[in-house]
Amino acid sequence: MCKHIYNPENTYEIGTPFTYLISWSELNISYYGVRYSKDCHPDDLWTNYFTSSPSLWQFRIDNGEPDIVIVDFTYDSGDEARLGEYQFIKENNCVRDSKWLNLGNGGEDFCCTGHSEESKQIMSKDNKGRIFVNNGEIQKLIKPEYLQDYLDLGWEQKKLPLSEIHKQRKSETMKGRITINNGFKEKLIKPELLLDYLDLGWFLGPLPKSKETIQKQIESMKGRITNGLKKSEEFKLKCSLRMIGNNKAKGYNHSLEVKENQSIRMQGNKLNSGKIWINNGIINKILKPEDAEIFYQQGYVDGMIQKRKI
Repeated sequence: MCKHIYNPENTYEIGTPFTYLISWSELNISYYGVRYSKDCHPDDLWTNYFTSSPSLWQFRIDNGEPDIVIVDFTYDSGDEARLGEYQFIKENNCVRDSKWLNLGNGGEDFCCTGHSEESKQIMSKDNKGRIFVNNGEIQKLIKPEYLQDYLDLGWEQKKLPLSEIHKQRKSETMKGRITINNGFKEKLIKPELLLDYLDLGWFLGPLPKSKETIQKQIESMKGRITNGLKKSEEFKLKCSLRMIGNNKAKGYNHSLEVKENQSIRMQGNKLNSGKIWINNGIINKILKPEDAEIFYQQGYVDGMIQKRKI
């Protein structure tokens, strides 16, 4: 991760991501945040940007302006800036410390213990039946009784579609990223940030699927073929003939070239030479021994599990 100590005498370009510290020193209350929008600039802090944190906004209303407003570091990319904020909040336990206004850390580790069942039912009931409208720039989720008012103002009754430019930018942004997890959540990150996240206790790869999820996938695939259709009697007959080696099943005999390639693979595929099998009780993986340590930390053990026949 490449971060730079902020120097107010330096000239920074528009779009320079940064992390910042807001404090009320007499009350011993602080907030640590990040800014990484495409038009952000360190000079914006507390001039035309006052953070988007609801907890900070409410504290500011109740207690007045902070006496400490500091740009901490600048970064070369938004991903690095978010990681910088994540590291600071984690290392200083900001979410759990009453001296900090931070209520979460990068979309996780919220200090809120969760909504009660009663609250969940109220929110579910309140959102039930709502519909999407948009005016070509923004979209809203509204109650049906307000639909006509929005239509009269020129809004449309549908979600705002992603523009082709937005889709292309999103595709380019996500290209080459790798999946990591911390046992509860997955993230797609740039490869150059991997070591930083591993140092923070994250693991390489997606979250392992639960036994319940795998069982549901097995049940959904029963009686199906790749195109999602049930196997016909004709298809079953052709499969049976192929399995017993009946040459009358035209179109299912392998060429000599294919047979030779299969023979080579059966004798030992060079691509997998020297690799080992590991499993976590649900999933099998084959990989190089030097790459296995990260998976051992996630509960994987040596060997294969026999997949149950459908």
